[in-house]
Amino acid sequence: MLTTRLGRAMSTRVTRPMCVMTQGLPISIRWASGLPARTPERTAELERLAEEHNGFLFGEIPLPEGQSREWEDWEYIYPPMMGGGFFLYFVLYSCRPYYDMDEWARAEALKRLAANEVEGGDENEDEDEDE
Repeated sequence: MLTTRLGRAMSTRVTRPMCVMTQGLPISIRWASGLPARTPERTAELERLAEEHNGFLFGEIPLPEGQSREWEDWEYIYPPMMGGGFFLYFVLYSCRPYYDMDEWARAEALKRLAANEVEGGDENEDEDEDE
């Protein structure tokens, strides 16, 4: 039954997604199929922006030979804080308690055996001694 439904759905033209639309977005935006083609005006605008920014990241112009860029205030603290954060995560992750169900069951069984021995021993041992 599932294969027939799937076969019918695949053979027909899908106009809506099979899942429920999220956040009420139109289908054309979700599938990016309704976007208009790039116009010559938009192409000219993008070329103008590329020329203005000269293609460098964040609009920074390369410094002359022999000069180094000044760091912002936050750039001084970023590497040590990230390194310390990774180190702290590594230490805490490697020292985390590891509780597996089998380990808990083994500890619980040993605890019950010890409690049973304190109460008076195992009943099975008493029966064996009587025979």
